[in-house]
Parts: sequence; C-alpha cells; structure tokens
Amino acid sequence: GLDALSHLQCLRLAHNRIVSQGSGDTKCPALDSGWELAKLASIADSLTAVDISNNCASTFPPALCSLTQLTSLDLRSNQVRRIPETLSQMVSLTKLYLDRNPVEH
Repeated sequence: GLDALSHLQCLRLAHNRIVSQGSGDTKCPALDSGWELAKLASIADSLTAVDISNNCASTFPPALCSLTQLTSLDLRSNQVRRIPETLSQMVSLTKLYLDRNPVEH
C-alpha cells in the first residue's frame, strides 16, 4: 500500500478517467470515501500537493478536506458542482484550481 510512501509530497492522478462513486461508469476507477480515507491516511502528514485534474469526478472528494498539510489542490477539468464547507479545514491550502468545472454558486 501507500504506507511505504510516508515521505510522498505530491500525488498526481491527472488524466486517469477517475469518476465519483455512483456515477455508473464501471470502466473507470472511482473516488469513493473508503478509497480516499484508507489510501490517504498513511501519507496525510507529508502530502502537500494533490492533482486530480482532467478526470470525470463529479463531487469534491470529502477526504481531501482532512489533508491539512495540503498547499496545492488541482481539480481542474472535472465535473465538480459543489465545494464542501469543510474546505475551510484545509488551513495550509494556498492554491486551489477549480477552473473548467460546472461549480454552482
């Protein structure tokens, strides 16, 4: 698992056709809360940048908000419509890329 990557600082998952759980697309890997929490917990303290751009995610992955060390989050070119209020927990975040998403205001 990711336990061996305890010093990982940047996780780039761009251009992987990742979808949100429940999208109905069985050919693409899904971002569900179980995957997020289980996989990211072991690297949460070192991770400073996550890039999930150019995928098909329709929801903001909730577990990302628990990554308080993140300084950069790239969700460009997805289908994200809502930004969770828990985004305020990301106290170190200085760069947030959401362009090319149908975000509702």
